[in-house]
Amino acid sequence: MTVTSVEGMLHRAAQRGPQDEAVVAGRDRTDYQTLNRMADSIAAFLGGRGVGPGDRVGILSTKSVAEVAAIYGILRAGAAFVHVNPQYREAHLRHVVDNCGLTSLFVDGARWRLLCRAYSSESPFNLIVRMGPLPEIDAGGLPDPAGWEEVLATTGGPRTPSPSDGDLAAVIYTSGSTGMPKGIMVSHRVFRESTEASARVLENRKEDRLISVTPFSFDGALSQLFTAVMVGGTLVQQGSTFPNDIVRTLREERITGFHAMPSLWATLLGERSTFSDFEYPDLRYISIIGEKLPSKEAFRSTYLPPDRLDDKPGSVGIPFPGVRIRVLGDGDEELPAGEVGLIAHSGAFVASGYWGDPERTERVFRDGEVRTGDMGWVDQDGFLHFTGRKDNLLKIRGFRVSPDEVESCLHALPGIDEAVAIPALGPDEQVLLKAVVVPSPSSVVEAGEILAHCRRTLPPYMIPDLVELRDSLPRTANGKVDRTQLK
Repeated sequence: MTVTSVEGMLHRAAQRGPQDEAVVAGRDRTDYQTLNRMADSIAAFLGGRGVGPGDRVGILSTKSVAEVAAIYGILRAGAAFVHVNPQYREAHLRHVVDNCGLTSLFVDGARWRLLCRAYSSESPFNLIVRMGPLPEIDAGGLPDPAGWEEVLATTGGPRTPSPSDGDLAAVIYTSGSTGMPKGIMVSHRVFRESTEASARVLENRKEDRLISVTPFSFDGALSQLFTAVMVGGTLVQQGSTFPNDIVRTLREERITGFHAMPSLWATLLGERSTFSDFEYPDLRYISIIGEKLPSKEAFRSTYLPPDRLDDKPGSVGIPFPGVRIRVLGDGDEELPAGEVGLIAHSGAFVASGYWGDPERTERVFRDGEVRTGDMGWVDQDGFLHFTGRKDNLLKIRGFRVSPDEVESCLHALPGIDEAVAIPALGPDEQVLLKAVVVPSPSSVVEAGEILAHCRRTLPPYMIPDLVELRDSLPRTANGKVDRTQLK
């Protein structure tokens, strides 16, 4: 059976292992045959309501088997899914709905109140599907939701032809530190190729049990889902992000693969976590992603093999199979090894552009390459080193300073959990460099010690002028540090 889409991978997994465990969400456990039938019913229901190719269908949900079924059902109907970050507030939710033109939405009980507050008087939706029971509150201007039981009881209907590589599969909204989220268009080709490449690099297999912590509004979480289904493994949905709850799941569910952002790893390795108290004999690999190379326009770019961690500690790795990375100068010329320039990504995994923003798409997606403003250099062995965002480089006393380099130095000092480098205005309006540091709970590290460490490690123009100690850092809805709240 030739599979040309991630939706087809579910059908194949159900044929090969119908009783194999597909998704675990708390006490809810679903095998591949059941999940495949759920996707069929959702697709038939949506088709009966006129939803099909070219349409975008929203999902506003916390972790559950139902949201996984909704993703596959929407794809099977020929439409594109838009998973709305469940941490969004009303303004961000309305922005995504308006920007993407969503008229159909799946929602669970945990986010029903949010939806009702966002649309208390009028609603853009023609169709709302409730994924389970909803709180009994005033629904405002929302239409009566279709029942989950009704949807799953739907049968029949013509099967939508398999999508072509270039057809839209999803719009992923990414939040930066400023402005509203922007939608990245992802084709079926991008999902399929990234899934196949990730599984090849990580050597995923049927026996794998992957834990899913972040929402499906993150590309990394989608990669875990699609990879697990492609190999016929099990995806374990982790609802709680408290460290000890994650530890319990890792051990009880015999997790073999764990993928998380650096901020989560910092929490897991913190003093209040029991992560380091146990052994994990089933855990085969961990992957860290999300904050070193922040581009989302390229669904995947590079990876650092574990056997090169020691000799390439500052690198973000080598390109995935089918990916080409170039470093460009101001005249778009390719720079030699060792020179810092603009990172350009081509080949596999390049997204289709920004939803509803042709001007930005034309500026970033040029000549088959995506250029998002990430800066870096390639060493003699072909390993990419990320130095920062072009628009994030700071000019301090005439020198260009990369905040990432300063932050790497700060993180190397024992007793520091988190640190960021930001610009600050001095009394005479001169731009200064400020380090905002979160010490470990039991640490007694002080500003003087931090500055002394920087003086031993950094060139003079990179040494912070100011050090501020904090208990925590503000974060965006996507869990990244919100630098705008630190100024």
